[in-house]
Amino acid sequence: MRKAMEGSAFTEFKQRDFPIKDAWEFAASNGLGKEAEAIRKNRFKYDLRGLRDRSSSIRSGYLIVLFQSKGLFEKFQKEFWPYYETEGGKAAFRAYHKLVLSTSVLKPSK
Repeated sequence: MRKAMEGSAFTEFKQRDFPIKDAWEFAASNGLGKEAEAIRKNRFKYDLRGLRDRSSSIRSGYLIVLFQSKGLFEKFQKEFWPYYETEGGKAAFRAYHKLVLSTSVLKPSK
């Protein structure tokens, strides 16, 4: 079974999710350590029912937005997140953006 999967697109990428550990280091090495630390320390609340902790996904979205605002996202994604270039990567990218919007702009109704 393993041999059949070796040539598949599934094994083509080592990192499918946003590489947040690399993103923290990338931010610091590109003069964005202070901004990244503010993102890291923020206590995000997304699921008010408490069913799922989405804080690392939300932080990933904020890091993406930070890198985009400084013109560094393309450099980051080419070096650390080549999966972004796939349809699955683009879908993940949109999902991260949606989390940023829902935590910064949209207020949940009570």
